[in-house]
Amino acid sequence: MNPPFSPGYLESLFTPGRYENLVEISSILSGSASFAPAREDYGLELPLFAFIEGLAWFAQSLRSGAWTYFEATPTERQSRMLEALKSLAPAGFAAHYAFGMSSWRDEVAMRQLDNWLEEHDSENNNWFWRVAEAHRAQWLRAVA
Repeated sequence: MNPPFSPGYLESLFTPGRYENLVEISSILSGSASFAPAREDYGLELPLFAFIEGLAWFAQSLRSGAWTYFEATPTERQSRMLEALKSLAPAGFAAHYAFGMSSWRDEVAMRQLDNWLEEHDSENNNWFWRVAEAHRAQWLRAVA
């Protein structure tokens, strides 16, 4: 069976700077045979999991408030994401994620987290590009 996307198109997604490309990279991986939605890490290697879940965390939080992400995300997945952030993310990301895990029912606390997420959106996107580039070969294998 031929892959649904040409190799040239897949490679073109890795041109940094376009948020839409980050979303497309995540979407293609989420739609691949490698993706197992019932598993806490989606059945993916840690960097690929962190990429998908991190994008979901920031996007859902910025759109609807961080409490909506933590309310909807299973605790096992949150624990795995915290591990991923501790080993892969810029300083402070894991601590803020852990804060959200423990405080998502506190409206005042979550406003603080929402503010932090908004202030660090650019840094987050830069981190996603670094992860995408560093793990491009893993991603290409996973979506093949």
